[in-house]
Amino acid sequence: MEKRTLLAIILSIAVLLIYQGIVGKFYRKPSVKTETSQMFSARKEERAKPAAPLAQKPQPPQELQSDKMADETTISGNGLFLRLSSEGATIKEILLKNKECVGEDKAFCLVKQEEACFAPFAFWFGAEPQATAQLKYKMTKEYDRVNFSANIAKQLRLHKKISFSKCKYGIELELIFDNFSDQDKEVKYLIVAASGINQSNKMDKRFSGIESKVDGTILWENLRNLRKAENWVEHSGITNWTALRNTHYEVVLRPESPGSAAASVARSIDKDNLACGLKADTIVVPANSSISHKYLLYAGPADYKYLTVYNLQDTIYFGKLNFICKFLLKSLHFFYGITHNYGVAIIILTLAIGVVLFPLTLKNFKSMRQMQVIQPHISKLRELHKDDPHKLQRETMQLYRKYKVNPLGGCLPMFLQMPIFISLYITLMRSVELKGAHFLWIKDLSGPDAFASIPKLPFLGDKLNLLPLLMIGAMIAQQKMSSYKRAKSDPQTEQQQKMMLMMPLVFGIIFYSLPSGLVLYWLTNTIFMTLVQFHIARTMPAVETIAG
Repeated sequence: MEKRTLLAIILSIAVLLIYQGIVGKFYRKPSVKTETSQMFSARKEERAKPAAPLAQKPQPPQELQSDKMADETTISGNGLFLRLSSEGATIKEILLKNKECVGEDKAFCLVKQEEACFAPFAFWFGAEPQATAQLKYKMTKEYDRVNFSANIAKQLRLHKKISFSKCKYGIELELIFDNFSDQDKEVKYLIVAASGINQSNKMDKRFSGIESKVDGTILWENLRNLRKAENWVEHSGITNWTALRNTHYEVVLRPESPGSAAASVARSIDKDNLACGLKADTIVVPANSSISHKYLLYAGPADYKYLTVYNLQDTIYFGKLNFICKFLLKSLHFFYGITHNYGVAIIILTLAIGVVLFPLTLKNFKSMRQMQVIQPHISKLRELHKDDPHKLQRETMQLYRKYKVNPLGGCLPMFLQMPIFISLYITLMRSVELKGAHFLWIKDLSGPDAFASIPKLPFLGDKLNLLPLLMIGAMIAQQKMSSYKRAKSDPQTEQQQKMMLMMPLVFGIIFYSLPSGLVLYWLTNTIFMTLVQFHIARTMPAVETIAG
């Protein structure tokens, strides 16, 4: 195998390894924002809008008594199970109970945060915001709605009303501020969206992060970016939403009232967890009156089917390759609509991509054959001019011109295919549709195929994953096919061929614990490419015939 092909494969492996460590690089980095005159005018108009007044005047002030110990209650609906606490009037736990998105019969814990000041709907306000977030509220329950009340300042009371929305995975929050004084009161607060999102596997840890849409730009924060920050990192501007997500699920907080989101905020709370929220602009609660702010919290799968209902489909963001990834995801949905099996849909999608890229594949193979023709001549030149590198380079270029060979002709098609490969890699890695999807012996295409149980072994664990082993075999067959009727090689080329035999093992190690849907794609692509190469090799003259 020529050097350029070896280099391309090594680069492919490098892309896989580097991508695992720098997932955040595929997203737009947050930048320090300067407020333009247009942005300032827009925000000024937003602040100028009057907050929605309530029909009734607030009830006369009275002391609210709460138990010293926090009370808890639960409500269920919309595919969710919530555990709520009077400490901070927050949601301590969110469980998904819909098998369609969870992939199993038991409920899936999406968010769990016992610390009140970082739990969903925690309210930060006043001179000691963290202490305010831990206030004990008076709690009452009405069917599937829970009401909380607490005095947050002198003659200023906050009511929190938490209930389910009309559509699946939606939770509504209403904040009502009662001003019992004869003077207007200014209120500026921060509302937490979520923290403590599930990180049950390595993929969840790699893909966990915070997305926010501010001034029309999607910003991305991960733990590495926020670990050094001691407090909330703020990005001010017109904020559409903020979201905490892992590989397949997300919790999104969206403001529903004017002035209820002047900035998105994010921070790390320990070595593994992040928290995000929204910061409200300063509002004025008129004397002896009340105002209301509303929010929507989506807690569920990163699935267009559910997010589109809430107009939150742009929370599914794949980074710089977003357009290609979304196209591939739509194509996967299309093939699933025909086959009703995601395993078969992945195979068809892989074959379709192979057919579309066939011209590049053919050009790559022809370039490899041309290089094989002149390889013996290049070896002779290296031996003849080993002490004169300039003359060796000149003679080699003359040889390329004589045989009309482009030394980069084989690499260019590979590099053109690289964005497709990376995009499909990202798409299959993060597709919640594969959660619980069956194919042959595979019970979950979003995880390793777990063909059989075995005694626990180093690296392999206690499950034998068959697909990666089949992939190694297919790659070895492809390597053998690539050297079909090859001209006699020089020692350097033979050494490169031996190195190439290690590549299937390296890929097998990388793919062994990855989602079986992704391994199925690579296995299908390898088999397809092997058959294509076999067909081309049979229809093209042998290297010795061309060289002769």
